[in-house]
Amino acid sequence: MSVLTGRIATTASAVLLAVCGCPLPATAAPTSPTVTARFQQVTLAPGGDGQEALLWASIDDGGTAGYTTIDYTVDYSGIASFAEVELTEAYENLGTGGWAIGQSSGLTPSSDPSNGGCDLSGTTFTCSTAMFTGTGVPFFGLSSFGINPLADAAAGASGTVTVTAKAGDGPETTSESQVRIGEGVDLAAVEIDPIEAAAGESTPVQSRVRNAGSTVADGVMLYVGASQDLLIGDRYKNCRYGKVIVCTFDATLQPGTTYELAEPFTMHPPADAIGGSTVETEVTWTTVTEWDDLLASWPDELIEEIFGVGEAGTGGDLELTEVVSVAGEPQVEQDYTDNDVNLTATVTGGEPADFAAIGAEVKAAADSTVPVRVGLVNNGPGRLYPDLFDNNNVLVGVALPPHTYLDWTESECDAWDQEQQFLCVSDAALKPGGRAYFDLDVRVEKKPGEDGSVRVQEIADSGTTGNDAAAIRISVAGGEASLPITGPTGLLVVGAFLLAAGGIGRYLARRRPTSDR
Repeated sequence: MSVLTGRIATTASAVLLAVCGCPLPATAAPTSPTVTARFQQVTLAPGGDGQEALLWASIDDGGTAGYTTIDYTVDYSGIASFAEVELTEAYENLGTGGWAIGQSSGLTPSSDPSNGGCDLSGTTFTCSTAMFTGTGVPFFGLSSFGINPLADAAAGASGTVTVTAKAGDGPETTSESQVRIGEGVDLAAVEIDPIEAAAGESTPVQSRVRNAGSTVADGVMLYVGASQDLLIGDRYKNCRYGKVIVCTFDATLQPGTTYELAEPFTMHPPADAIGGSTVETEVTWTTVTEWDDLLASWPDELIEEIFGVGEAGTGGDLELTEVVSVAGEPQVEQDYTDNDVNLTATVTGGEPADFAAIGAEVKAAADSTVPVRVGLVNNGPGRLYPDLFDNNNVLVGVALPPHTYLDWTESECDAWDQEQQFLCVSDAALKPGGRAYFDLDVRVEKKPGEDGSVRVQEIADSGTTGNDAAAIRISVAGGEASLPITGPTGLLVVGAFLLAAGGIGRYLARRRPTSDR
């Protein structure tokens, strides 16, 4: 599995398993929905490392809700002649509002389904787990398996893993997934120098790949993790365009030879993009086989969520070299550490943007909870494009006044110092004059005595000072007037926090859209 497909598989697994972590009602009536479990499609390299495969399930709950027992089997007899399979993790509902991961060595036998366990007999795993249905979420993870090629496994070997699944008294379903041994190749992506792209102008972006192995590579795939709105130009029919760009090449890459795109991509930042906006993304070359495995392994809805891969282009083919296609064995990467590189681009020129913090002033009683709205305004003239540039997700540091605590927020905020200091992220595509807000429910214990603060971090020096910070003033009836902003809740601490937290901006980014108001 290449770095790209491995990362995508990890992302997909995390999404599916996160579904299992949803809070569950304390009680519910038993139901009998229809569940279908599917094993990941995998291609192994002979003599290479094994791969991790997730068993996931889709469910039709029939509009009912409740706990049910899911019984499933995984039969790998169809691949036992060339691969070994090990259960690495199984996921079971504890009936306490969460899910647990059990190591294969400590799982309870399937004869006790109320505990959710797995048992291996020959080449068949038999498992049971409790599950709450009726959440409206159609997918979830059941268990993970390690698949390793046997020492004498040869290219061309192929078989299926058969999975059965049954929810309560519902019907039993069966699915089959392919596992095969491919021909090992080594595709090495060539490093890309950092790019400076002028706002409103076009800059070529070239990508190269080298066949670093001793085996001819028959068909390759290129993944560029940048939006089609940033990489414009011709739309090739062998590429698909969405949140990312994916191209497949019916080309033969000879050993020891380097290839490049016959026509480079074109990067064209918007004319009103903020100068200093940056994007750092992944460019990966891998085999067509691995891409096909990925598409066959996950539900279409999940692929769409991760890639947003839209329509193919209507132009001609984007080419590497002119070759005659020759059918052969499926191919898989031998070295997964050299087939991806970073593409880093910075917008030059462009417009500055002045961000101003929006503070709050509210009245409250002691031992009460009050709504507090803070945020930022883009005074322009530059515009934010968070879907194109990583650092266009604006960081806002919030420090509440003393004796006040964050009780709840649906905004994108992560705590820094328990419930008083935290970082919020705006991913709103703010035009000049646009505002983004963070709505906080704040618990007031007693008279604060000092103001809190909100500070916004600018992308680049806007030339305007004095409006990056604003006060959060909470007055308690009968209390003394607020004091100047000092102490640990003051602006210096929030400023230091933003500097320290800048590195996690990308981690927090692109999680939920915020309205441009």
